[in-house]
Amino acid sequence: MVHVYIVLDTPTAIFQPLSTVSGRVIVENLKPLNAQSISLKVSGKASVKFFRSCGNHTVTYKKSENYIQKRLILWTKKDDEKLSIGSHAYRFKFQLPEKCLPQFNNKIGKIVYKLEAEIDIPWSLNKCKEITINVSPSLDLTKEITLLKPVTYVTQEPLNASAKIQQRAFTYGDQIKLSVDIQNKTPYNITFVETGLKCYASFRGQRDGLYVGAEKIKHMNSTINCKKIPFDLPTGKDGTFTRTFTVPECIMPSISNSAIMKIEYFVFVKFHVNGLWDLYFSYINTNTTSCPKINIPVTISKNLIKSPKLSKTKSAEGDIPAELMPHPICDYKVSPPPTYEDAIGSPFFDKENNNVFL
Repeated sequence: MVHVYIVLDTPTAIFQPLSTVSGRVIVENLKPLNAQSISLKVSGKASVKFFRSCGNHTVTYKKSENYIQKRLILWTKKDDEKLSIGSHAYRFKFQLPEKCLPQFNNKIGKIVYKLEAEIDIPWSLNKCKEITINVSPSLDLTKEITLLKPVTYVTQEPLNASAKIQQRAFTYGDQIKLSVDIQNKTPYNITFVETGLKCYASFRGQRDGLYVGAEKIKHMNSTINCKKIPFDLPTGKDGTFTRTFTVPECIMPSISNSAIMKIEYFVFVKFHVNGLWDLYFSYINTNTTSCPKINIPVTISKNLIKSPKLSKTKSAEGDIPAELMPHPICDYKVSPPPTYEDAIGSPFFDKENNNVFL
């Protein structure tokens, strides 16, 4: 009997693009093993798969995008050599590419990074062991400073409303603080305000079978932490609506730089009135007819890199390294500059040659 294990040097690590992944493939066998080679397959790809009805049958659309695909040979057989009884460890090490999109798993699309150890055994089924690794690029807010600034979006008459959120980049567990100032110049009374997150996801697939090359796009829209809250604002009155809600951990991350999928998030607000129509107000700007007309896009990332903040209660010396701090001016004694003669010296006159020397 043969057992195969993959052990990472950092099992709980969240890997970034260009990170180095290292570990061991461990093979335990109870009798000599006639194996040709031991290898490790590294794969990371995005894949899309969905179905469409076409007459009386179902058509499959799918597409993939590779980020890393390599095979590492850890051991090869020499002559009639067999793998001896016992436990054998084979080290591996590789670097992730610069383009690595965050992993996630959805019923239509997914991004997965896998390691598969394989023992090639002639005239028998190969022994394999597969694990996934956690790859999630961090959004560096030190380079995207505008995403940390408060932003306000407004509507036009007859409903004048301005909505503000504290920033436009969030990670799981963060709170979104929404404030909406409303001037109700409509002939209707506002009765409810509906708010939350909206996700607009699109997946591109290619048809299987005879019609190779035909592509379709599957759209998937959903609302997250959506609440319809009573808010009574009569016509001609002003009011302020506020709500704080949390970004859940179960949602997909924002994805914008993939050829086969796109995932966007928006904070939305919808006004309900007691008239014949509803006023839609969301903070997302999109050209699709299924989306609200006004909106704020937000970015959801699994990891955020933020610039360090100085504490307001501590002195600056405690937060900034000493080598970056200016010298305190109180240690210096202020004295008048030296006279010209003290600095340069008194002139000497050479009577014989009528020259003056300093």
